Amino acid sequence: MRAAIEQASRRGIIVLTLVSDLQQSARRDFIGIDNVAAGRTAASLLGRFCAVGRIGVVAGSLGLVDHQQRLEGFRQVLAEEFPRLEIIGPVEGYDNDARTEAAVADLLKHHGPVAGLYNLGAGNAGLIAALDGTGRAGKVRVIAHELTDASRDALERGTIDVVLDQNPDLKWTLARRRWVDSRIQELQQILANAEVLVGSNLPPDQVRFNTLVKVLNLQTGKECQFKMVGPLEADARNGCLSTASPLGRALMGRARGDRVEVDTPAGRRSYLILEIEMDAV
Repeated sequence: MRAAIEQASRRGIIVLTLVSDLQQSARRDFIGIDNVAAGRTAASLLGRFCAVGRIGVVAGSLGLVDHQQRLEGFRQVLAEEFPRLEIIGPVEGYDNDARTEAAVADLLKHHGPVAGLYNLGAGNAGLIAALDGTGRAGKVRVIAHELTDASRDALERGTIDVVLDQNPDLKWTLARRRWVDSRIQELQQILANAEVLVGSNLPPDQVRFNTLVKVLNLQTGKECQFKMVGPLEADARNGCLSTASPLGRALMGRARGDRVEVDTPAGRRSYLILEIEMDAV
């Protein structure tokens, strides 16, 4: 996954991670909560609801970073502040209602009296069904994530005591604001380093900004035409070549009939300049 994000970033694609982060990757930003803090909050609440006893933990999948982090925070607080509470599990429901229902029903059946439950993933409808089916609804203190129709109804009925909701709209707004701020900084840096190119001072028969250049790829025999543009306008697939790109730098200042060579990840490529024409502004 990190390799895929790295490749996308190199192509200029902005990557955001949602709910579950992938740290030390090339992603631009993370939209979600502090999952360790969420787990600690859940443990602090259950520790106040349940003085002593067993606490069952239900995860979607421990292969997910956000679930690992919530469990980490939950365990930290129980160990530090509520040593009389014993963790049972976690069992995995894979964020599927039917599998979560079966996992919770099995936990309640084989682990004796359970004072509380913490569902750190999805599958709340299955959790609720298991509590209703075993007659434990309202008798076990329950903390879950995500406010949905099912969890809202369970809150009103007393089946779930607390729902930790992420408020994704707010998270998206904040992440979008951070991205806009970072983009403004990038533009300010580009403007600070910009050069003014005066067309009349540049030789008309040489490749320069805003010219149309037709080249021949000497390896493939394919002809391509590019418009020379700045980095912000670059779109090689649509014929807009950045003057700051490897090929763009090699072409700048060259004349018709010149041969240029460019080092690429696939090896060295040679091009012959066939035509140069000034594009209408």
